[in-house]
Amino acid sequence: MRNLALFRRVFCSTLFLCWAVASLAAVGKPAPNTKEEVLGERASDAKPGEPQIFLPFPPEGQDALDVVSPDGEQAAWMDSRDQKWAVMVNGKRQGSEYDQVKWLVFSPDSGHFAYFGRNGKKWTAVIDGQPGKAEYDDLEYGVGFSKDGQHYAYAAKRAKKWLIIRDGMESSEYDEVGGPSFSPASQRLVYPYRLGSRSWNVSFDGKDIWPDPGVGGALFGFTPRTEKPIVLGVKLKTSRAVTRLFIPIGGDFLNSTFFIGEKAAGPSFAALSQPIIWGENDEHVLYSGSNTNVKLAKRNAALGQVIVDGKPGPEYEAAPQPVVKAFLKGTDLILPTGVRRLESRWYGVSSPTATPDGQHVAYSVRRPEKDYVVIADGRQSPSFEAIPCGPAFGPDGTLWYVGFTGGKLTLVSDGKRLAEWTWENWKDTDHCADFQLWEAGHSTFVIEQGWDLFQDYHPERLHGDLEPPPNAQTGKRQLFVDGKPGKEYDAVSLKVIPPQIAGNEIHIAYVVHGDKGHNGAFTVLDGEEGKTYDAIAAGRRALSPDGTVRYVARRGLKYFRVTQTH
Repeated sequence: MRNLALFRRVFCSTLFLCWAVASLAAVGKPAPNTKEEVLGERASDAKPGEPQIFLPFPPEGQDALDVVSPDGEQAAWMDSRDQKWAVMVNGKRQGSEYDQVKWLVFSPDSGHFAYFGRNGKKWTAVIDGQPGKAEYDDLEYGVGFSKDGQHYAYAAKRAKKWLIIRDGMESSEYDEVGGPSFSPASQRLVYPYRLGSRSWNVSFDGKDIWPDPGVGGALFGFTPRTEKPIVLGVKLKTSRAVTRLFIPIGGDFLNSTFFIGEKAAGPSFAALSQPIIWGENDEHVLYSGSNTNVKLAKRNAALGQVIVDGKPGPEYEAAPQPVVKAFLKGTDLILPTGVRRLESRWYGVSSPTATPDGQHVAYSVRRPEKDYVVIADGRQSPSFEAIPCGPAFGPDGTLWYVGFTGGKLTLVSDGKRLAEWTWENWKDTDHCADFQLWEAGHSTFVIEQGWDLFQDYHPERLHGDLEPPPNAQTGKRQLFVDGKPGKEYDAVSLKVIPPQIAGNEIHIAYVVHGDKGHNGAFTVLDGEEGKTYDAIAAGRRALSPDGTVRYVARRGLKYFRVTQTH
């Protein structure tokens, strides 16, 4: 019996030792120092109804259970209790309980928070916990805040008419409206509307600036210096989205009839890049566009060109794509359309780039048989088999891009090859994401494998919500810092936080979502992996000079503000 007892003790000790060794091996090196502050806990995972899309380009976040403020310090979430809904910010209830809530949004300065709530058949806007005095039959697009957070606007429906509510004041009645946007200086408001038998118009500070432009849905922007409005309009024609750019240039834009778009020389495109506006008086505009080119019954390609000040450049043909794949992905145009970042591989030309002073312009194009070049100020770079990243101008005006040829990826800066690394073959499922240029000549980008061009979602949504999209797919993700590859992850996304730079040193933090090895999300700080959560959202200034990173995270139904250090 004594021998049997001794055997049991030895056996159990051996099992414990093996378990401990295995556990240490699984964990690897300890995580950096992490401090968690509990913000609150959600009651359930239920959602209050399905989202309703009114125009092709509404703000994201209507159906998000939770959102995070731009500074990364506050989390807001929907909470369901006893068939009623409440909205919480850092665990504190905002306003009353409602039958339904939607469109959770923080102001750009993170100082204000708003959402829409419904009781019975009437909706109200709740801003900083205070419901509006007026009730409406419907509210859409979320509350749009000015950059300084001092003004707000939203779209409301009463009976069969729509209005724009600006700082509590109602506009005229319209048959349809789009979401309102404020100018960078926070004073001017622009939105599209339709009234009667007329097509869409655009209101800018209460004045009509584009009578009947044919805009069926729009994204808005403003020129950076003179604050003229930019409208990227979409019209549905034979089930295909045709994208147009409208921007008045020269003279008094309120009375101007000269446009880049269907009213002037600018052509229409199925896919259109965001415009780049430059010059002392915003007198120049640059963008690229692409249309489908049906060549054969089984394979199609796209034709792209760059538009400079309304003048189209030469056409370049993209890589052919199978019609069947496009059909199965639910599009009749071969490629995803609308306003988006264009790549020369798929669209013939890339989204262009320009220096702020307007002295230099660059973009990449595809020539026949896997022949890609960067065209900078009219001059062509050496030929590559692919140009996955860029081109882009850095803060000092240096031109950067990444090319692939001969089994190697090469980081190029002003024509000089700064770094090379082996890449067996650049495939259709490989992708360069988040190409960023920083001060002192530093660069970061992410190479994604297993990427699907037709999987059109963004894991980091407009307001940083923590609910990953249901169609999110994993793939190989690898961060390159100054051309040097980091650890490879099999994840949904890898998102770089703006780094801290001191001389030649660069401190890097990034968030990895959906990694298979960790079964969740975690933050990597200068190469050290932090704790694993279900989801993480970091603000614009999450990484501090002392090497500390702060972010909001969720594990289960509980929310934390996390401080992570070395």
